[in-house]
This record gives sequence, structure tokens and C-alpha cells, in this order.
Amino acid sequence: MAEIYRARAVDLDGKSTQICCIKKILPHLSEDPDYRQMFMDEARVAFSLHHPNIVQMFDMGRMDEHLFLALEFVDGADLQELLLRARDHASPLPLAGVLHVAIDILKGLHY
Repeated sequence: MAEIYRARAVDLDGKSTQICCIKKILPHLSEDPDYRQMFMDEARVAFSLHHPNIVQMFDMGRMDEHLFLALEFVDGADLQELLLRARDHASPLPLAGVLHVAIDILKGLHY
């Protein structure tokens, strides 16, 4: 549904910067009113969520007829990367790590 970019947010004086994430609806979907509505619905929900286990949304907007969301950038390996590494090394993920991730996911979902 969207492309994700790593970006740098710069404040008005140009002195302070922050790494963020830009989520832009795919060009061929931006013409579809249903997909645009889903994207806007996601933005409305994301703006209302404030929890350590949920990525924070900073802003939303439109640029050259393309909708975008500016989101918190979370640095580190994603779950797919960890699973691929474990498979490549023929070793399972440590149970304590798996449980930690599962609990954090459930905390975010519960919120």
C-alpha cells in the first residue's frame, strides 16, 4: 500500500534535526479513493495512539498529490531480519528474546 523512506526532519532554524520515517501511498493507489480513505483512516488512528510499543506519528500531509505520513524512526533489526539470521546460522532465536518481543507486541495491541 505504501513506500517507506528514512528521512531527516529539520526544524525551521535548520539547526536541529531528527531521523524520521516517511510513509507515502503508492502512486498507482493514490488515485483510488478507497485506498486514499484507508490511508487517511490509518493516520487518524495513529495520531490518537501514544504508547511505547507503537510507532509515533508526527505529521501527515500531501505533496504533489501524494499523501504521506511522517513517523517515528525505530533503529534496529526488524523481526524478519532476526528470523533470517537465525535460519542462516541454523540456530533458533533465544526463548527469552522471543517472549520479550511477543510481550511487547501484546502490550501495544492491548493498548
